[in-house]
Amino acid sequence: MTLAASDCGSCHEDAERAWAASRHASARTNETYAVSFAAARHEWCETCHAPQAERGVGCVSCHTTHARPADDVCAKCHQFDYPVRRTLDSGLVEYTDLPMQNTVAEWRRSSFSTKACADCHGAHDVRGARDVAWLRSILSLDAELEDDTWHVTVTANGAGHAVPTGDPFRVLRVAIHVPFEGRTPVLESAALERVAKQDGDRWILVDDTRIPAPTDGRTRSSVTVEFSAEVSLPKGAFVRLTYEYADPMHRRRIRDDDVVVSIADLELPR
Repeated sequence: MTLAASDCGSCHEDAERAWAASRHASARTNETYAVSFAAARHEWCETCHAPQAERGVGCVSCHTTHARPADDVCAKCHQFDYPVRRTLDSGLVEYTDLPMQNTVAEWRRSSFSTKACADCHGAHDVRGARDVAWLRSILSLDAELEDDTWHVTVTANGAGHAVPTGDPFRVLRVAIHVPFEGRTPVLESAALERVAKQDGDRWILVDDTRIPAPTDGRTRSSVTVEFSAEVSLPKGAFVRLTYEYADPMHRRRIRDDDVVVSIADLELPR
């Protein structure tokens, strides 16, 4: 018999309440996953999104009867290599040698490696990239004009891994917006992301422009993006930082606020 969270909640009410509001509780039912899984029903995906079947990621998914280091528990679903696509539904999945999710390895190399994952993310509420208020408190924008170039810097303060991390289709996007006829269209943009491509049964890392995890005792790290300033920007131009969650293949079928959120705006001086 598999214990439900409600079974544990009879003695651990506060923990169950925190879990019920977490992304773990909706790992199988949240719109981004449900739409994506419906379009590509690989049972392999359910290994992490539904280890307790319809209960999703429940208490016993992480709290086992065998004592294990906390990071090993998290690594089960936050540190793994790209699977060989042809084996996804074979019952015996084969893996390549390129990490698909590399969060735990990033953390182990970071200044925060002496902390446990739960020290930042919580043991039951498990806040993360879907906690927009938390993202906004961690990420910041700065910009300066030098010669004919805008240097826009995105800083992550207190993140113990790269940003974004986790699912490979997550993107931080930096965009310059300009006012035009009552709208603010994008003039130019750049993506902070980890990009891999498939080559037969292998996956190859093409680029990694994300904010790296801080090292050497530092608690913050940054990435600077350059934009041409040869054309003078009109009054009201600004930089916007957004976080994109969903696989581009499925975005049109998912609610806008489950696809992308705005993190920060910074007006550019003329």
